[in-house]
Amino acid sequence: MLLPSMAGAAAFHVIPMCYVLKRSVTDDSTGKLVGLDHYREVIDNAAFRLAVQNTVRFLGLCVPLLFALSLIGALLLSKEKRNLGKTVALMPMAIPAASMVLIWKVLFRRYGLLDRLFCGFTGGIDYISSEGAFGVLISTYIWRNVGYDIVLWAAALSSVDQSIDEAAQIDGAGKLQRFVWVTLPHILPYGSVILLLSLLNAFKAFREVYLMAGEYPNQSIYLLQHIFNNWLLNFRFSDLCAGAVLVISVVGILSVLLHKLLERDLC
Repeated sequence: MLLPSMAGAAAFHVIPMCYVLKRSVTDDSTGKLVGLDHYREVIDNAAFRLAVQNTVRFLGLCVPLLFALSLIGALLLSKEKRNLGKTVALMPMAIPAASMVLIWKVLFRRYGLLDRLFCGFTGGIDYISSEGAFGVLISTYIWRNVGYDIVLWAAALSSVDQSIDEAAQIDGAGKLQRFVWVTLPHILPYGSVILLLSLLNAFKAFREVYLMAGEYPNQSIYLLQHIFNNWLLNFRFSDLCAGAVLVISVVGILSVLLHKLLERDLC
């Protein structure tokens, strides 16, 4: 019964990953073993370091913001309006990426809505092609993904035993005390999963950035996916494989740490 699934996993994950590892330590033209030369080239590449810096900054800002805002949004949803609130929160995810990008271009491009509001008809600011592009990226990602995390938090809050909360209220505990000492310990294990999903989803922000700003956007939003895409178009497969192995290793370590945090919370 497991054979079809194992065959699919081997064909689409294990074998390609082994091939990526092989290409990362061999020469593109001769196929000879070159050791860690490609890894050193990737690490010394200025564009790769810029992409890493921007990606880390993006993850460091958007993931905590998304985590906190979605929790606040879930707490604000009353039990009676929770289903309606979840439906409204998920609406941005139902909008196709291409349509959403057109809306953001209308808002943030030169002569767009915000430019007209703040600069009149002079056309002073193109937010997508300036340093303000990073703020546009953060706001786009949070707006599109906060609803998904709100739904996850709402599911976590629904699992809290209300009898314990009512007992604490009878004992004189306020809303903040009940949240800290009753609700929070119950939803922390779910929080670890939500944090991990938010981290992994943040790596999928390339599609929106690519559609808004193209292959070579403003350097403030030049992410790892951009340099990987450019290496692919330039047939730099060994550098691409070496960079992918480095990123996968870092993401794998972070995932293991979050999994250990989840196990500790569950215990």
